[in-house]
Amino acid sequence: GRLVVGQEFPSKGDIFHQLLKHNPHALSTTSPQGIQGCVVQEGEFGKQGSVIFWNFTHEGKEKVAKEVIEAVDDEKKLISLRIIGGHILDEYKDFLATFHVETTRDGKDFVTWTFEYETLNDDVGPPFSLIQF
Repeated sequence: GRLVVGQEFPSKGDIFHQLLKHNPHALSTTSPQGIQGCVVQEGEFGKQGSVIFWNFTHEGKEKVAKEVIEAVDDEKKLISLRIIGGHILDEYKDFLATFHVETTRDGKDFVTWTFEYETLNDDVGPPFSLIQF
């Protein structure tokens, strides 16, 4: 399946891209109810092939996710992260999250979240609740 959500970003989109690329652990201060933190397990923040381990709260429960950075494109302000471990894989066989910043003609910046996923079974629906971070 595929789920795409766009949201206007009140600051410059470069800020969001650089935050996600170099300082994703800072998301725990901007969104402490959802994200408790992250650490690099292999490589370094912002580098393709690096592995990051996250602690987060989802639907009132503490959870973890392990992801590998699949793509980083500074020109397009795009980062793709594939989930390779943790609670998300309890429901999804494959899960790729892509975050892309676009500036519209009128100068507004939008962050687009694209989740591409394959569920483990037909009882699992789209990951709408993961958008709420």
